[in-house]
Amino acid sequence: MLKKFLVAMGVIFTGLMASCTLVAGLTGFSAVADAPKNKAIAETVARDLARSWNVSDLKPRSATAVTNQLNFTDAQMSMNKLKPLGALKKIEQAEQTAFHYGKELGEEAVKTATVKIVAEFENGRANVVVQLKSEGGEMKLWHVNVETIGEVRSRAQAA
Repeated sequence: MLKKFLVAMGVIFTGLMASCTLVAGLTGFSAVADAPKNKAIAETVARDLARSWNVSDLKPRSATAVTNQLNFTDAQMSMNKLKPLGALKKIEQAEQTAFHYGKELGEEAVKTATVKIVAEFENGRANVVVQLKSEGGEMKLWHVNVETIGEVRSRAQAA
């Protein structure tokens, strides 16, 4: 009786481990497969933002929860500090640094990705970190953070 119980527990444990390994493997495959698309979305977000440094330009690319909860006036005041960077000239590097996949019972699967970008603007360089979250089968903007690298040149210095 004890032997049958232990064998049954071993089978159950092996099944659980196999399913966890399968899920982890599929998540890793998805992270690799989705990385180019996520980087392209993040680069588009950076371009849209740097066009005029207006937070409202990001609304079409943002997740519904962001557009419903974000105070666009406060967010714009933060973005105004970045306007001296000017327009985006080129993206030097873009790399997906994190990818997470989560699913709860009865819920839709949720993927999140973090893409770090090093970009050159008209008047300086900056690190742009874009966090994306899946919504309705596509990745949407969840968070963006821009930190300048070094000093931002004035328009007179840039000329």
